[in-house]
Amino acid sequence: MPDSAVDVAGTPTTEEMLKRIEDLGPFIEECADDSEQEGHLTARLVDALHEAQLFRMLLPKPYNGLEVTPPTFM
Repeated sequence: MPDSAVDVAGTPTTEEMLKRIEDLGPFIEECADDSEQEGHLTARLVDALHEAQLFRMLLPKPYNGLEVTPPTFM
């Protein structure tokens, strides 16, 4: 199954995105207690998610998104 209907040079593959998510796992766990106490994600965690481009996963590639398939996103 293709990652997207549109191929854009420089866009990470599904495997690369899954690796980014896996690599963030320990940091997410580290931030969990602080996020729970604050009632929202910590600024450090939000910054890390932005840096990994995870908020762009469903955005279409023509709009600088990653356009992963819904099964990949889930």
